[in-house]
Amino acid sequence: MPFFSVIVPVYNVEKYIEKCLKSIHNQTFSDYEVIIINDGTKDRSCEIIKARCLYDCRFQIFDKSNGGLSSARNEGLKHATGKYIIFVDSDDWIEPDYFLKISLQIKEDIDIMVCKYQLDDTVIGARYIPYESEHINLVYAGEKKEKQIVEKHLVAYPRKGYEMKDTLMPVWKNVYRRKFLQETELTFVSEREVMAEDYVFNVFAYYYAKNVQVTDIAGYVHVIVPGTLSRSYRFNAVEMTICKHERVRDFIDKHEFVDRHSIEQAELFNFASSFAGDIRSFCVSREKGKVKCIRAWYRMPELKEIFMVRTDFNLQRPLYFCTKVMLCRSPLICLIAFN
Repeated sequence: MPFFSVIVPVYNVEKYIEKCLKSIHNQTFSDYEVIIINDGTKDRSCEIIKARCLYDCRFQIFDKSNGGLSSARNEGLKHATGKYIIFVDSDDWIEPDYFLKISLQIKEDIDIMVCKYQLDDTVIGARYIPYESEHINLVYAGEKKEKQIVEKHLVAYPRKGYEMKDTLMPVWKNVYRRKFLQETELTFVSEREVMAEDYVFNVFAYYYAKNVQVTDIAGYVHVIVPGTLSRSYRFNAVEMTICKHERVRDFIDKHEFVDRHSIEQAELFNFASSFAGDIRSFCVSREKGKVKCIRAWYRMPELKEIFMVRTDFNLQRPLYFCTKVMLCRSPLICLIAFN
């Protein structure tokens, strides 16, 4: 059994896949396998991948019909045999000592290890660590895990005097014990059904985890590429955000939390901020009939709760602005503000 199973979903990434796979191949820690899932790619990605597989037997490719990022990750989990799971997106890359640092720091029987990461912003031409965490090199368990990990970070519970920092949403910044994922039967819901499928996955994962280790390792480099799935407007974004909210709220209702009120308010705020972002993306898109669409969204019964969310917190300014504009409940104000 290899120490790590590295899952790399691939779909039309011929410009980036070589750098991604090369960065994995060049790791100073060698006890790993690479599970590459070809999600029906139509460009030269498979050509590049197969050449790497011939060169290094630790790399394996598995073909499937196109089903999206979540289905590719789920397929990768079926083939993984390592002790720990690491997800690497095919347009990202990792530093040479990333696996080694994780192997040296991860404690025995840790269910989830949370790492920091770097952003490689190709738009502004800069690379940096975007957030500084208050909780570094610590292990959380029990009530402490729920309050510090779930409430404060996962949904960034916006208490006064607390500037909302990074959340634990992306799965590619985490390391998961494979046995833990198998025992809890955790899988990804399709990104074609919900917005931010990583968020839904991690809400469940952090709740079920017996312990969570937070570290200062920042060897993963997330590349900001214009036009990627997470940065492009989707016509059904609002409906997908509502679906995400309903899944998480249903999960909260069915499970025991130490402070249910706080976690409910935190999720509600996350929903409000996500919805504000959806409206902003819609306003700057080329879609037609914007006023009519925004007015229809405001009338949806699922959105009534968000207008009770307080926004007088010390939030990041763009989010604070988006949420304030949204709470005006005026399509015209939204269009003017976001354009």
